[in-house]
Amino acid sequence: MDGSAGRLTGGSHLPVSDLDIVENFNANPEMAEKEQELLTQPNFDELYMYQRPQRTSLREKVKTCGNGTSWKDKFCSLFPILLWMKDYSWKDDLLFDCISGFTVAVMHIPQGMAYSMLAGVPPIIGIYMAFFPVLIYILMGTSRHVSMGTFAVICMMAGKVVSQYSSHSSSVADHPLLNSTTLGSSLSEVTQSEYTPIEVATCVCFVVGLWQFFLGVFKLGGLSVLLSDTLVSGFTTGAAVHVATSQVKHLFGIKVARFMGPLKIIYPVITKKLPVPLPIELITVVLGAMASWYGNLSDYNVTTIGDIPTGFPKPSVPPFELMLNIVIDGLIIAIVSFSVNMSMASFFAKKCNYKINGSQELLASGISNMFASFFSCLPFGASLSRSLIQKNSGGRTQIASLVSCFCLLLVLLWIGPFFEPLPQCVLAALVIVSLKGMFVQVFQLKAIWHHSTKDGLVWLITFISVVVIDIDIGLGIGIFLSVVTIFLLGQKLKIVQLGNIPGTDIYLDMSHYQAALEVPRIAILQIGGGMHFANCDYVKGKLSRIIHKKLESTENKISYVILDTSCIAFLDPAAVKTLLSLYHELKERSVEIYLTYCSVSIREKLLHLDFFEDFPENHVFPFTHNAVMHLRHHNDF
Repeated sequence: MDGSAGRLTGGSHLPVSDLDIVENFNANPEMAEKEQELLTQPNFDELYMYQRPQRTSLREKVKTCGNGTSWKDKFCSLFPILLWMKDYSWKDDLLFDCISGFTVAVMHIPQGMAYSMLAGVPPIIGIYMAFFPVLIYILMGTSRHVSMGTFAVICMMAGKVVSQYSSHSSSVADHPLLNSTTLGSSLSEVTQSEYTPIEVATCVCFVVGLWQFFLGVFKLGGLSVLLSDTLVSGFTTGAAVHVATSQVKHLFGIKVARFMGPLKIIYPVITKKLPVPLPIELITVVLGAMASWYGNLSDYNVTTIGDIPTGFPKPSVPPFELMLNIVIDGLIIAIVSFSVNMSMASFFAKKCNYKINGSQELLASGISNMFASFFSCLPFGASLSRSLIQKNSGGRTQIASLVSCFCLLLVLLWIGPFFEPLPQCVLAALVIVSLKGMFVQVFQLKAIWHHSTKDGLVWLITFISVVVIDIDIGLGIGIFLSVVTIFLLGQKLKIVQLGNIPGTDIYLDMSHYQAALEVPRIAILQIGGGMHFANCDYVKGKLSRIIHKKLESTENKISYVILDTSCIAFLDPAAVKTLLSLYHELKERSVEIYLTYCSVSIREKLLHLDFFEDFPENHVFPFTHNAVMHLRHHNDF
């Protein structure tokens, strides 16, 4: 046996009776059955041939990274379409994908034109967003059902950056669908720049893609856990209020004084006190275009979309010199976009029984955005409404998205000019109606609050912050609250006293099980949670108070403390020092401390931090009952 195993067996410091159990167990199992209860952890490890896990250095991990994986497998993992296309049934699936793709393409046209104008760019940009980045995502994305393209919240967040750094010419500041509520700072504070809205939009798209690419390369998709479902629900509901208020004046012809920056939504309400009714029915794009064409509505000062260019946009390089100014905004948009994409992709993957890869999704979104930034695009994202339509209309794979791209290609090349007479108020109405799903999330608050008050507070405060202050500030407040909630949950561990069910080896929480009885002269305490630097003082203080109370007790004065570590998730160096400190303090008071149910990870951590140089290794037992029987056997009580 090697040196490490020899150390685990305890060497000569173990009682002779314990070593006899190990030697005689195989020879006479029946006689050793009761004696086995006295086994310490080192003897238990030797009896069942415990092997310590191998520690791997960072250099070895880097050196062996990717070993055993062929270049073909690596290439297929980078382009997942090669994996699922092998099992694609052209006979059974193609028709359904074609029907689904055509249906989603019909939705792309009005949504693309409406949502792109939220960002202060021409309507045709929305069609570009449903075409160029989607071509890359089809090849690299792991989700087979999400519909990528324009998404209202992402366009709204990008529009804030566009309005802040672009020149406020008539093409933007006076754009009929670009309300004051979509702008990020006061006109008096905005420095006139030489960048057009499309130039800023492409730079935002490139920065967002760059962030997503790097997050994917370093496999940091876990950052999206900061955006819980509760936080995303509150955030998107608040953002929906911003989107809706940005369209009200175009629906009803109300002139609202321009105010931008924090408090930009409630400012016009406070100053003007204008009750604004919301529309109930959606005037479809086709009917709107026909009514405008045959009624010559442009002669009555009804603003229409106007010129829609045909063909592909000329590739152009984004203004990279602007990147440093929008790097933080780009990171926020990248995380929000990825979180929404992953939540939808996970939903469909579970429903259809296939797997997705978060890091690959980041790479796919990042490369798609960077590619699309050279074709006048905004950052793209997944749409829940389109994704549901794509799935419910029979879509089986991303071939449906390829069919959508083909249909949109026809729009870009020939059909686009037919939408030129469309009144922009129709697009505004489309935006309002599409927000119904987000506004319905308000009714989730009651259930969220019932399940968890903390989650309810996160939802409510995030929603109010987004609506009253601003989108990015509200999101930051929501993330901060989520982190604080996680910290508070891990700050206080639960410590309970266990009692024995007479005649059994079962030990239960005495505060909940009346049949559990306290073991004479022994306090059995169970610690639940993770012990770390932030809560180790709290744990030590609470343990000390419980033990001190037991020492002062006249009914059952204790001489031994058993710590059940079965519910400890992890330890850090500060927690290990705390355990050693508690051991020395109790030793001075003639109280011995024992550990039970130490998992492999906990024991390896204790070994790695030289815990057993001070703490006796024969004070560690595999089960609580072993420790109790050991103390009774050696102390006759």
